[in-house]
Amino acid sequence: MKYDMIMPKMGESITEGTIIKWLKKVGETIDKDEIILEISTDKVDSEIPTPVAGTVVELLAKENDTVEVGKVIARIETEGAGTAAQPPAPAAEPEPVAAPAAPPVAEVKPVPPAAAPPPEPEVKAAPSSKFFSPLVLSIAREEGVAAAELENIPGTGMNGRVTKKDILNHIEQKKAGGTLAPAPGAAAPIAAPAMSGGVEVVPMDHIRKKIAEHMVLTVHTAAHVGLYIEIDMRNIDLIRSRFRNTFFRNEGVKLTYMPFIAEAVVKTLKEFPLVNASIENENILIKHFINLGIAVDTEQGLIVPVIKNS
Repeated sequence: MKYDMIMPKMGESITEGTIIKWLKKVGETIDKDEIILEISTDKVDSEIPTPVAGTVVELLAKENDTVEVGKVIARIETEGAGTAAQPPAPAAEPEPVAAPAAPPVAEVKPVPPAAAPPPEPEVKAAPSSKFFSPLVLSIAREEGVAAAELENIPGTGMNGRVTKKDILNHIEQKKAGGTLAPAPGAAAPIAAPAMSGGVEVVPMDHIRKKIAEHMVLTVHTAAHVGLYIEIDMRNIDLIRSRFRNTFFRNEGVKLTYMPFIAEAVVKTLKEFPLVNASIENENILIKHFINLGIAVDTEQGLIVPVIKNS
């Protein structure tokens, strides 16, 4: 039986996704929930698992193709296809057997309670340049893989990212008492940038292409103006200085000025909604909701986490 895998919808406003890399080829087998491809949208890059197990029989889209949400991108021949399994023959009814005489009951001495097993190590997020998907972090927590150990697992995903298969292989090797060899199929090194007439040509990855597109798009949908004013931040600085050590102990991250600025922005936009307006043709769209985006610079490019309905 063939299963049609479609381009998933990764968000309310997402209508398409770009296939970055297929992790399985035609003819290869795949387990349920195993990562089959990596896709990129305007909002996020994601590893996509397959909901069924079977054999990949057809890939209907190539790498770097942009596909609409809901369109079929692959077909998987699920296991167990063919003739239906015959129901098992009813077991012969056993003949009645006389119950054996009860053995003498030996005196049972109280056994002291066993010592409680040591708690499993908790995987805590540590400062890292690597990105780990929620699925990988969940498996690490369940299997007691420490953060430092997770850092050293060789990844076969995009930009060396650790996939579900990578961490499961590591756990199996660990249980078997072996050392994990570099996984085959790891991402090949990126070719050196081309040089022409003293000009270095560096191809953009998908994230940087999207950043460039959106930067140009904003010129046509929002007025670009600059306004500079001075603000007395002394009280904010006092609050931050008073609570930053407690905040770091409780949350594991430093208390910066950004949360205070974010709260001020949200309150101001609620009071002056025209500042949050955009232009569409000859109309002004006044939005009576606030989705606050904060730009974060990462090694993979500029990412904008969004706090919806702030």
